[in-house]
Amino acid sequence: MKTICTTNVQWGGTRAMVRGLTQRLGDAGPLSGEGPGALPNSFPTPLAIASADGQALSAVRLGYRAPYIRELAERVAGGTLNLEELCTAQESTEEIRRALLDIKGVGPYAAATLLMLLGRYDHLAIDSVYRAFVSRRYFEGRAPSDEEAQQVYADWGSWKYLGYWFDLLQGLDEEV
Repeated sequence: MKTICTTNVQWGGTRAMVRGLTQRLGDAGPLSGEGPGALPNSFPTPLAIASADGQALSAVRLGYRAPYIRELAERVAGGTLNLEELCTAQESTEEIRRALLDIKGVGPYAAATLLMLLGRYDHLAIDSVYRAFVSRRYFEGRAPSDEEAQQVYADWGSWKYLGYWFDLLQGLDEEV
């Protein structure tokens, strides 16, 4: 659900949506609250999101993502979709990718991000950050085509997402 909050939005918008979900629907822990040392509420469970009224989700300002997040929460809470199975799935990365793409609100970027979180690095999550990075590092500031952007880490094969992360982190070290 958090990954859906990263689609077609700048990072500040993602943070605002996740903060809104945790504040309105998440569970408060013993250190939750205001002031120094306070921790945010936990991210809401699928059941909490599925049970929330439309007004609560509207207040979070999820935009077009709201029905996708609600449907995903309902499927997980209702037991018709078991995301835990994806963590231990023996299927190929392509089969898991297809299963992820079948979830409303999950497109190629979100699927690649989720695959990376599952330890499957075959696909790149091509977003504005990726495009800006490869544009600077490999294309002298020119915006690459989608095909060119994909080819940058092609030699890494099934590890291409890790190749990108290593490259990105090395670039951050050089900037500091």
